[in-house]
Amino acid sequence: MENLQSAYINGQTIHWLDKGQGKTVILVPGSNGDFRAWTNQMQAFSKHFRTIAISRRFQFPEKYIAGGSSSVDDNCNDLLQLLSHLNISKVSLVGILLEVILLLHLLKNILIRLINWF
Repeated sequence: MENLQSAYINGQTIHWLDKGQGKTVILVPGSNGDFRAWTNQMQAFSKHFRTIAISRRFQFPEKYIAGGSSSVDDNCNDLLQLLSHLNISKVSLVGILLEVILLLHLLKNILIRLINWF
């Protein structure tokens, strides 16, 4: 797969595609999808932005681990750590349905970090 990258984050291997240059856009797949769900959007966005399509924990190419947790908090923390791993300080997030809840939770945690930082 073109540009498929991975990192061990919070005890799980997280995979993503990274394409394009400029401001960063992260595409978060649905609960039953993975980075491949964003194939068409990836092509369009990457013409203008650095576009990262992720697979959340236990999504392809990984498999579910019996007893593994994939809560909103888990996924939020994974995204925060991925942003740190990639040294990304500014990002636009795109997601659908459940992922909007995840993105709102992520933003709340980022604000808490900023408040605690100052």
